[in-house]
Amino acid sequence: MDSDSVVRYRLFSEGYFIITPPDYRKRIRTIEDLRELSATMSLVRFNRNSQIGMQIERYLRRIDIRVPNQLEFDNADTLTAMVAAGFGWAVTTPISFNWKACIAVLKNWFQSMPMKHRNKDNEFQ
Repeated sequence: MDSDSVVRYRLFSEGYFIITPPDYRKRIRTIEDLRELSATMSLVRFNRNSQIGMQIERYLRRIDIRVPNQLEFDNADTLTAMVAAGFGWAVTTPISFNWKACIAVLKNWFQSMPMKHRNKDNEFQ
């Protein structure tokens, strides 16, 4: 929701990538490779009402890849586990794929913020 009282700062941006089950050996290098993958294996989706889910759905429509809705999750760990177990492939981001490591990096980044951005309890404001 947009608001005039909220100030937004871009901290970083990241791209998307494809994850496949361990036994899927073909590299995905082109849109045609992605079409072939989607024709042979189910897409494990992020919830299509989430920001990441909407962005992925928009991109797939733009490149004319339509896959049935079979598996849809709110949680990146569950999505990754389903792909690892062989239930299908997914589109994800580095942060979603390895969020625990990212949280540690972000925590260190916030801890390094100058004191002028912290309150009396040393929390980032």
